[in-house]
Amino acid sequence: MSATYDKSKMKKLIKWAKSKNIKIPTEPDDILQVKQLDLKLKDIKKVPSVLEVLENLESIDLRYNRVEELPNELASLNQLKSFQLTGNKIKKFPSVLTELNNLEELKLGNNPISKMPSFVENMKSLKVLDMHYCQLTSIPSEIGNLTNLKDLNLGANTIESLPLSIGHLNNLKTLNLWSNKLTELPEEIGDLKNLEELIIWANKIKTIPESIKNLPNLKEVELTVNQENINRKLIQAVKDDDIAMVSEFLELGANVNFKDENCTGYNFTTALFESKSLGMVKLLIEKGADANLKREKLAEATIKVWESDNKTSGQFESFMSKKHPLEIAKYLKSLK
Repeated sequence: MSATYDKSKMKKLIKWAKSKNIKIPTEPDDILQVKQLDLKLKDIKKVPSVLEVLENLESIDLRYNRVEELPNELASLNQLKSFQLTGNKIKKFPSVLTELNNLEELKLGNNPISKMPSFVENMKSLKVLDMHYCQLTSIPSEIGNLTNLKDLNLGANTIESLPLSIGHLNNLKTLNLWSNKLTELPEEIGDLKNLEELIIWANKIKTIPESIKNLPNLKEVELTVNQENINRKLIQAVKDDDIAMVSEFLELGANVNFKDENCTGYNFTTALFESKSLGMVKLLIEKGADANLKREKLAEATIKVWESDNKTSGQFESFMSKKHPLEIAKYLKSLK
């Protein structure tokens, strides 16, 4: 019996989803039609192999969990187009991802991945690859085979050089290399005829290749950190609920007060952003607030709070209930 009609696996999937407060259909025919799965901030440590029954799944959002690896069974998700894994604990690039032949968007940012493997070349359908804030020190030459790539984000790593094959990415529109250890760019950058945006600030680059002048569609080259750009990126990081990037941009000098920005309709998962006050964001970060902890709305609570397992006491406590410095305590009271 195929996984598609395996009642046992469907029951396991329904049971697991219920344990994580994840809403999915309970009828087999309806389960098979699920196309999007939102698993963001569900305190998931192990991704269940029974997800393989979701044969029509097109998008998985697993951001901000505690996932370390992916089961091989996910290779059967042939329709998957988008996989978001930002903010987990993945140390090794999951090889199963190369089996997803229709995958167009892969976001692996803010994971302790130290190496991009050569087998990444097998991901021919990729249009977006985001590996910002990992621990990459180099890029394999095989990346040049991802000729459908339009957006490549390798910012906030420790990459020292780019392979010459980078010039083979003919469809690339955005190349994000900010905050690395690059000392130069290869002349082959000039072969990226569709490139519109090149972001290379916070590196050690002293000269730009003359070949860049040959790029007919290039609209923006960010060579240095300037206040307008860094503030704009801070706002976007806030809207993306990306605490790692917010911290990075604050360190680089961002000082915009985003309380005047239009964040209406954004359901922030981090309490850091609820005040929309940059000063409070800085204060909470300085005090060690962890935005990747599980958050859910308690029945008796009037606002959303963090929850975490206190390993010392063995008690389950919320961020709101912990003892904090006076400045934070006053702010938390103002939210009630």
